[in-house]
Amino acid sequence: RRGLRGDSSSPLQQAPPPAPAPVTAAEAARADTPSPRPPLAVRSSPTRCAGSKGTNIATALWQSPRQPLTSMQSPRQPQVVCSSMPVTATGDKPAATVAENTEDVMVSLAELLRILGWALHSMHRYACDETLAALRLLPARERNSAWVLALQGRCHFELADYNRATQVYARCCDAHRFHKAGGLEYYSTALWHLREATSLGVLARRVLDGDRLKPQVWCVIGNCFSLQREHEQAIRFFRRAIQVDPSFVYAYTLIGHEYATLDKYDKALEMYERALNIDRRHYNAWWGLG
Repeated sequence: RRGLRGDSSSPLQQAPPPAPAPVTAAEAARADTPSPRPPLAVRSSPTRCAGSKGTNIATALWQSPRQPLTSMQSPRQPQVVCSSMPVTATGDKPAATVAENTEDVMVSLAELLRILGWALHSMHRYACDETLAALRLLPARERNSAWVLALQGRCHFELADYNRATQVYARCCDAHRFHKAGGLEYYSTALWHLREATSLGVLARRVLDGDRLKPQVWCVIGNCFSLQREHEQAIRFFRRAIQVDPSFVYAYTLIGHEYATLDKYDKALEMYERALNIDRRHYNAWWGLG
């Protein structure tokens, strides 16, 4: 390179160049054929190499194409792992393997959401057996979640399998500490049907230690008093649930049941109609009207 800059000490200027050899016809034909463009060893952004520490593209291009450009390798992307899938360490795996594992996890997440949607849609149609069949397809970790356990207990409750429903609800409450109070109204009603006064009383004391601004809590207290044949006190706590959440349709139906037990059918009729005004598919109120 010094000789190209015109250095006086360059051997290119001290010795004359040799005479060119005569060109043959074959060499002239090869000269007319354009030579293929050599591939670039590196493809990157024109400013900085991804993942490099201050190395620009010109410096990276001077490296030998046979050596791996460690500074040009893209950083590993973090894995998006579903809660039901085990987390696998990537180690020194190439980026393509990590991408394939991430794609597999995303497919598993889509399958998980599809199963949950199928179960919820079946529950809205009161196809409880179909809902339970869908929930059995979930991974073990998801089957033990609060939402899935509450949905499973609701299915057993709608099938009038109150023993199984109370077992599932009890496991949900012990494992998740009344997560969002989901299903407590059905749990207490199942205990009411089984005439489990002691278990219902224990549940009532436990829910009072939690969030009292949830209508399910006051339904548990009302069912406890209803089982003890204190219907006026039960109506009082059911009305408290309505004060907390006026759209909580199950409380209206329970008040209607209490009025029907007291032979106050006009007031019971009013509460059933108010429940149906909120939810036309609430079959408990239709049963009360019948």
